Amino acid sequence: MAFKENKDGISIDKGATTEEDLIVLDSSIQESLENKADLVDGQVPTNQLDLTGYATEGYVDTAIENVVGLAPEDLNTLSELADALGDNPAAITTLQSDVSALETGKADLVNGFVREDQLKFIQEEGISPTYIALQRFGGSAVSTDAITWTAYTSFNRNLPTDSIYATNKFVVIGNDYTLVSTDGVLWTDSNLPSNARSIAYASGKFVTVPYGPGSSLNSTDAVTWTTTTMPNGGWSSVTYGNGMFVAVAKYSHIWNSTNYGAYSTDGITCTVNTSMPFQQWNNIVYANEKFVVTDSSSNSAYSTDGITWSTGGSLPVAGYYLLYGNDRFVIVDYSGGNSAYSTDGISWAGPYESPIDIAVFDAGYGNGKFFALGYNSSSGAYSTDGVTWTQTTVPQGYWGKVGYGAVPVTSTQEIASKYYVDTTIESLIDTAPEALNTLNELSAALNDDENFATTVTTALSNKSGLTVVEPSANTNTAISVGYVGLPQVILNSGNLTLSKTHAGKHIYITGASQTVTIPSIFSVDFQVGTTIVVINAGVTSTISPDGNERLQLAGATAQSNYGESRTLAAYGMATLAKLDSETWIISGNGLT
Repeated sequence: MAFKENKDGISIDKGATTEEDLIVLDSSIQESLENKADLVDGQVPTNQLDLTGYATEGYVDTAIENVVGLAPEDLNTLSELADALGDNPAAITTLQSDVSALETGKADLVNGFVREDQLKFIQEEGISPTYIALQRFGGSAVSTDAITWTAYTSFNRNLPTDSIYATNKFVVIGNDYTLVSTDGVLWTDSNLPSNARSIAYASGKFVTVPYGPGSSLNSTDAVTWTTTTMPNGGWSSVTYGNGMFVAVAKYSHIWNSTNYGAYSTDGITCTVNTSMPFQQWNNIVYANEKFVVTDSSSNSAYSTDGITWSTGGSLPVAGYYLLYGNDRFVIVDYSGGNSAYSTDGISWAGPYESPIDIAVFDAGYGNGKFFALGYNSSSGAYSTDGVTWTQTTVPQGYWGKVGYGAVPVTSTQEIASKYYVDTTIESLIDTAPEALNTLNELSAALNDDENFATTVTTALSNKSGLTVVEPSANTNTAISVGYVGLPQVILNSGNLTLSKTHAGKHIYITGASQTVTIPSIFSVDFQVGTTIVVINAGVTSTISPDGNERLQLAGATAQSNYGESRTLAAYGMATLAKLDSETWIISGNGLT
């Protein structure tokens, strides 16, 4: 046997063994033992390892930490990142495609801010029930529940005649003007080309009818109006239903007209309805597939097409204001706001008493409530059925027309932009001089006196009265007694037609018989509450109203006719007081 060394170590070759072979074997074994690695507890010592091309555990740990960085614990493995991307290897491309699809609806950034006109893309829209009331001499009130009201003085127009809510805005009309508002607080004022008594909206068009001679008006935006011919009549109310505008009249007798109804399919071309029953109709409403009309007495009528009419049941109260809501027709009386109702517009139940103890100039319905406000009062009321009324307190005012609208609102109404704040403050300061445009400066100007008005009034009351000045003959002069001044107009020849310059004065008649004429509201629009005194130092004279005006004798139970005159005896004295748009009260001595 022979021993040989090769690359794999020592091999044994069968054959004879010589002494030389043993020497070679011994030498090979000694060399191998010199090059072996020592085992320590079964491990090769580090100093006997060749680490060229290998990394330590610390090196590997540091490298992994650098890759993970500050990634959150839920996203610090490849598996978690894949889950977050929906296991989609093209996730970034998909996201870019989705963003591109939204391009037309995106909000542009201007200096890092979303443009105000694009806030709608991040707003949550809603509806705010809004009740409005308008004073007869300027100003409005707004409520969200018909119970709690807030007064505003954002316009100065007299005698509103009707209101409507359409195309997300309130539209109010008067004798010669229109007011438009989106919230019932801030109003835009413009003139009308003709007088307007009532308004309706349908098919993208506002339509009005005139009070007396005039033109019908139509508009698509309630700003620009077109006039169209309207048959002569004392039109009082217009509505839309069954594909047509239908109007009724109350005052046609004043203009010697027998037109008490009319209809139009387009709001432009009007046809007189000669079959309309003869009554002084106050209001018309279309609801539940039926037109219903009522007057200020006890009459009603109904129609399914607005052309052929049938007489309805007798009204338990005067049908001044006609409403529809909660599946019933409701009428509210002018005197105290008493009511009645009907489920079919034919048979009526009532009367039902209202807690309002003064005249009511209009009533409305909205969001499940009928409501009314008293005139020259702080009393109001609401009802869900037109039977049981609950009294409310409203701001003191000469409340006239009312309305309701479901006003669209967004959450951003509570977010004020810098522009809004700046313009609001500028509006508050307005044209105040620089030295008086802060509260501190105004307080200093008032000598820091919180009772400044009382202080000044007290100081003035300590002053003596004015000297009485005797008037010279046939001249206009002012007779002043103490602090009271009563301007005088001498009338010693010729007749006199009253004008606004005579308001608050007394007319002194001397010499021959004279006639004092009260003009029509269409020529002179006296404010309600105007007073004029007539003293007759001559012979019997006459006080005569225009045919559109009523001169009602104070204390008389019978109502005076339009245009009916009164005589004033020699040395008689009469006081005229404007009660409403067409009525004057006259009282005094020597009147017949």
